[in-house]
Amino acid sequence: MFFARGFAFIALMIALTSCAAPMILTPTRAPIAPTALPTPQATPFVEVALFGESGQGALTTAVGNTITVTLAFRPSQRTVLRASDGTPTTVTTDWKNHTVAQMRYCIGQGCALTTEWLAFAERVNMRVPVDWVGLREYSITAQFRDANGANIPAGFALSESATRALPITGIVDERTPNAARPPALQTVVTHAQNEFPVVGKLQVGERPIAGGKAGTRLDIKVKFEAVSPRGDVKEMRVKLDRLGRCLTPDEMQDARWEPFAAEKIYPVTIAINWQSFRAHVQYRDAAGNLSPVYCGEIAIEGMP
Repeated sequence: MFFARGFAFIALMIALTSCAAPMILTPTRAPIAPTALPTPQATPFVEVALFGESGQGALTTAVGNTITVTLAFRPSQRTVLRASDGTPTTVTTDWKNHTVAQMRYCIGQGCALTTEWLAFAERVNMRVPVDWVGLREYSITAQFRDANGANIPAGFALSESATRALPITGIVDERTPNAARPPALQTVVTHAQNEFPVVGKLQVGERPIAGGKAGTRLDIKVKFEAVSPRGDVKEMRVKLDRLGRCLTPDEMQDARWEPFAAEKIYPVTIAINWQSFRAHVQYRDAAGNLSPVYCGEIAIEGMP
């Protein structure tokens, strides 16, 4: 019996020893601190824009007129922000307490800056005589510096659409006899009339603004009118393009010719808020003579 009890005691001790799990000490790790992002640096510059006096992004006027062009200069700061995953975002804000002191500028095709520096101003109006027929892109060249003569870059905001060039289209007003124009303009008009003898017009919509419920259909009536001293006007080509100026004849090349019509209906699906419907047309008479490109637009307000 003693042998049996001793054997049982030994067996119990072996079982307890085999069941005890070994203790493993895992070292405690300190929490990983997030990587600190660098402090974003703001890059100062002067945003430049060019537009019509009333804010138009494109101008059309008769040859011989003088129009007002507005130059706008906005001291700004461009900052590149990065999210925790490194994704960059560019933000443009006003440059408060800016140090822009002087500027010089010019507008036109291939204009040259003068050596004269002027006191900085955020807005300047310039008078431009329109002595051409057709489209010209008026761009702006400008330089800026602070009171110590250090250069301040000029540029355009990435977060907003700034006008880099102002399209100005000169047209011939047929109500003015060519003999009443100055000799230089007589030559310009005569050349244009020889190149595009067909004269016409375009009316988009019954009034400047239309509206309706967003998602519904709106029919836009467009009226066409053209005459030619060299034959009947037989054809026209129409292009719907939202570009804020009249297209050039070259830009109308991909529009197909169709029989002339006094009016046509174009359906539009109304979008929420505001949208614009813009049409461009060029006419052709029976002898193949062309007209300039005429354009017109209507603003459409979409309501919920």
